[in-house]
Amino acid sequence: MQLIEANTVDFIISDVMMAEMDGLELCRLIKTNIQYSNILLVLLTAKGNSEAAIQGIAGADAYILKPFKWKSF
Repeated sequence: MQLIEANTVDFIISDVMMAEMDGLELCRLIKTNIQYSNILLVLLTAKGNSEAAIQGIAGADAYILKPFKWKSF
């Protein structure tokens, strides 16, 4: 949150599982703060069965399941 407060931030990619604050809590803090609620937030998760929970509880703009595969053409 200190980085968000000290900088102009348009987009955040965060893991759900982090040491000090998990991504769900970060998302809640951002999306419930009128100054930061417009920041686009993408959550990364290794929990494949938690898609609905992440959308419903966290309010993230998007989520990406890990591991993800990059397909080159």
